[in-house]
Amino acid sequence: MKELLDLRFIIGAFFGIVGLLLLGYSIMGQGAADSDSINRWSGIVFIAFGLLMVFLSFQPGEQEE
Repeated sequence: MKELLDLRFIIGAFFGIVGLLLLGYSIMGQGAADSDSINRWSGIVFIAFGLLMVFLSFQPGEQEE
């Protein structure tokens, strides 16, 4: 449960959700081609960063007593 309260997990979850929203909007939205491309690549980068942060939150680190 301590991992869920880690700030890295919260940041990762936030970026993952925003990345999914951007990726979904770029796939389903009907905007200009340039904005779709930017949303798609931004969404992919946000999801990758979010997954990295969540992965790091579950790594053993400093022990709090």
